Parts: sequence; C-alpha cells; structure tokens
Amino acid sequence: MFGEEKKDLEAGFRSLTPPRSLLSYEEYRYSTPDIFLVTWDGPDDPENPRNWTTGKKFLVVIVLCVNTFCVTIGSADISPAIHRVKLQYGISTEPGVCLTGYSYVFGWATGPLIFSPASEIFGRNSVYRPTWALFVLFNLGCGLSKDFTSLLICRLFAGIFSSTATAVGFGSAYDMFHPTQVGPPAFLMAMCAFLGPGFGPIVGGFLTEYSGWEYILWFNFIFSASVFATWWLVPESHPQTLLTRKARELQKKTGIEGLYTEAQKTGLSRSRTFITAIWRPLQLLAFEPIVFLTSLFVSFIWGILYLYLGAYIVVFRTRYGWGEAKAGAAFGGIALGILLAGGMAGMANKIFVKLSEKHGKNGSFPEGRLPPAMLAALLVPASMFWFAWTGFTHVHWAVPVASGIPFGWCMVMLFISFATYASDSFPHIAASIGAASSLLRCMFAMSFPLVTPKLYERFEPEWAETILASVTLLFIPVPFLFWRYGPWLRSKSKFQSKFL
Repeated sequence: MFGEEKKDLEAGFRSLTPPRSLLSYEEYRYSTPDIFLVTWDGPDDPENPRNWTTGKKFLVVIVLCVNTFCVTIGSADISPAIHRVKLQYGISTEPGVCLTGYSYVFGWATGPLIFSPASEIFGRNSVYRPTWALFVLFNLGCGLSKDFTSLLICRLFAGIFSSTATAVGFGSAYDMFHPTQVGPPAFLMAMCAFLGPGFGPIVGGFLTEYSGWEYILWFNFIFSASVFATWWLVPESHPQTLLTRKARELQKKTGIEGLYTEAQKTGLSRSRTFITAIWRPLQLLAFEPIVFLTSLFVSFIWGILYLYLGAYIVVFRTRYGWGEAKAGAAFGGIALGILLAGGMAGMANKIFVKLSEKHGKNGSFPEGRLPPAMLAALLVPASMFWFAWTGFTHVHWAVPVASGIPFGWCMVMLFISFATYASDSFPHIAASIGAASSLLRCMFAMSFPLVTPKLYERFEPEWAETILASVTLLFIPVPFLFWRYGPWLRSKSKFQSKFL
C-alpha cells in the first residue's frame, strides 16, 4: 500500500518539476512544496495544540502558573534577611550583600537568551524539564552553602535555570490559544509572576524573624523539588516540533524521503538555526520599537518593585519601627493589587475581542490589547507619589500600605497588555519576545536595588521616590503612541517574516 502511494507521489512530483539536472538540491526539493509539506490534518486536527480540550490546556496553564510563582518568590523572599546575611558573613558593603538576592535575578536575565530560542528549535519540554532539574539542584546547593561565595554562585545558577518558566511560558500559551483566547491564561501567568515578589518578602520576613534566614533557602529548595514532577503533566506544545516529529513518523511508515515542515524550508541545520535564534532577542530590543518600548516601560516598573524591597524596609522599619515579619507583611497591599488585576482578565479579553471585531483585518488587531495599559500608565505615577508622601509616622501605616494596591494592579495590567500586544504583533517568535523582555526586565530588577542605598542616603525617602515617580510620567504616552502608529511600525518591521 505504502509502496504504491510512494510511486504515485514521486510520479506526481516529477511531472510538476523541471528536470533534476537544471535545479539545485534545495530548488528541486521545494519546487512543489504542497506534495512533501507536512502540516496539520485540517483545521480540527486534535494533534494541533490549539485544538486540545479546554481541560488539557488549562492543566498546562496551572502548571506554568505554579512553577512561575515558585521561581519568582525565590527572587524576593531573601530580601528581609539581607542585614542578617551581612552580619553572618562579615560583608562590609551594601552592594555586596545585595548580590545575595540579585545574583539570582541576574541569572534570570541571561538564561532566556539561550533557553527561549532553544525552545523554538528543540521544543518546550526539551528545555523545561532538564533546566528545572538543575534549578532544584542549585537550590539544594544554596541550602548547603558554607560561605558567601558558594551561596552567590548557587543563587546565580539557580536563577539561570529557573528562567525558562517565566521566559518560555508565554510561548507555550500562544502555542495553545488563539490570540482572541490567550488573554485569561496570560493574565493568570502574569499574576503569578508578580505575586512571587509580592509574597516573597512576607514569607521571608516571617521565616527570618521566627526561624532563621537559612530556612528561606530550604523553603526554596523544598518548593522547587515538590513541583518538579508537574512538568511531566505538560505535553509538548511547540507546533513546529510536533510537525517535525509527524514528518519523521510518516517517513518511517511510508518510506517516502524528503518530507519537510514549513520551518524546514530555510534549509538551515538545527545548530545554525539555533545560533541565529540566540541573537534574535537582542535584535528585537535593538531594532523593533514595539518590543523595546513595551519592554522598557515594564522593566522600569519591575525595577521599582524590587527597589521597594529596600524602600519598604526604610519606611516601615526605620520610621514605623516594625520588625522583619511585619515590614514584610507591608507588601500585602501590592499583593492585593496583583490579585485584583487577575480578576480583570475576562473584561480585558472582552475589550480586545470587541476591538478586533471592529478594527481588525482577518480578526487580527494587536492594538486591542492596549486600553488597560493606557489606564495603568496614568495610574502608576499616582500610586508612587501616594507612597512617597504618606510614609510618615504621623500618617497611619495603612495609608502607605494601601498605595501598593493600585501599584500592584498597574504592574500586572502593563505587563500583560504589553506582553500580549508584542506577542500578537509577532506571534511566530513569542518566546523570543519573552526572552527580550525578560532580559531587560531582570537587568532593571538587579540594578535598581543596588542603587537604593546611595539614593536613600542622598535624598530623604519621599524625595527619592518622587524622582522615580516623575520618571514614570515620561512613559505615559507609550501605549497611546502604539495605538496610533502600531500598524505602521509593524508594516515596516523585518520581523514580520514568519521564518527568520
């Protein structure tokens, strides 16, 4: 049976192409792409991740959310213990001791440059599972560290290998959901990404005060190890990886050689494609205004969040006289704002669908993601001025804590609106966009806390925070400019090509 099919296909191929002698190998192979091109078996193919059942999709989303929370809480839970780390290891400089927390964040910045492109070449699970195993091992190394250097190295590599959950996760979401459906799962993932830094100081503060700061390191190890097995609940979702496997299986069954997928039409080897893809996040930041400006705005706010890890200590421990546990609990306002933003997922997606129906061509209208970002861009400076000028002993502590509610809400709305906007603009490289954004975001998150001590030495807390709030005023036009000029920018972009 398969032999007859093979003969029929080869005969059809020969009748539709010029003589072999007149063509190069690649020209000969792709002269009639519809014959040997392997695609999905129609729009309802159950193997296509976008046709998976709702339950299967949301199981994957839940795993991604839990693991994202595990990764991000580890970046901030050590912040209340910084001064105890300084005393235990005899570190004399403030930036030096800050590296305990932010070597982990630096790892976040570098890991996606390799792992996000790798996931687009070799598949999502080829990245998720081995990197998480190494993440668990380096968390164990943190707990067993006997000196400061060992702790820094283990924290750095734990950050590198944990980065796949946050950088590749949005790529997985776009594998499974149509742009009109990706809003709610993306909101859940973004909420968990921000809940980690929101709850981290709360957990770390209580562990530091009542058990000892070393228990934070063991908490991170136990948490990461306990969720490791959940990655085996996540099936491979990268479409081109699945189609490549399908082509390989068909070739074994039929004996027909030369079957290929759309992504293989470039004729480049996997290694060459991988090397090219590694540079893509940097190219996106350098040459794509949509990716750069959205990432820059979100990164600045993300940096403020990590700066607040130090600023809240100054305000609530120094001025209000709170202990580590209570000062960590002050982040409850930010955590509440993050949770409230998660409840907006359905409404934001409805806005996007309505705008897509009204303005979109073929159902595509990325600018429909921007209205929540427009509101958040206006509110985030207000929340920061609120915190700056209410953190005084004559003002009840609940007032500055409450300023975290709109700040937390704005963070998530900006992040998810801009992340989905950029990914909708270039859906075929969503993981690389995530890597580009993650790189810039983590660089800000690492650098802002390092300048916090000097900033607060030179200025009173209210003036230091006022300076930062004033900078956010400069970002207000960003979503409005993209609403007006976004389609034109995309039409000029070299990244519109599906296979680069």
